[in-house]
Amino acid sequence: MNAANVSDPEISARAIAARLAVEDQTAFLHSEFGRVESRWKSDGTRVTAADIAISERIFAALRARFPEDQFFSEELADAPDPIPVTARFCWILDPIDGTNNFALGIPHCAISLALAEHGEPIYGVVYDLSRRVLMHGGPGFGMHDGDRQTQV
Repeated sequence: MNAANVSDPEISARAIAARLAVEDQTAFLHSEFGRVESRWKSDGTRVTAADIAISERIFAALRARFPEDQFFSEELADAPDPIPVTARFCWILDPIDGTNNFALGIPHCAISLALAEHGEPIYGVVYDLSRRVLMHGGPGFGMHDGDRQTQV
């Protein structure tokens, strides 16, 4: 994996937008924690209305700024075959990583969002519900655990 060109305004704008889009969903994530109804998908995994809402909201915010990008969410796609990456940038989202825990009131879950350029991951944002901390970074960006820069 190559270091992203952090001075590229296209990449910098997306990194900022990624953090804001995830941060904007944290209050909702906490408000629904352990209270939201869930159902089982055809693949045997759990999904909640909060998964769907977070996916839709994050992608709406990002799509408004970057309509040419591709968007992939664990909860919004129901394609039988892999979908090819055709855009320079694509977003990969797990709106609630740990949906079982979330639905059952176990605080080990997160919102996980990645940005890829030409199919290669270059930036990621993870909001850890249990710690109430936003982690973000990637090659060339460094890694941040909340306000602290960390070493990977």
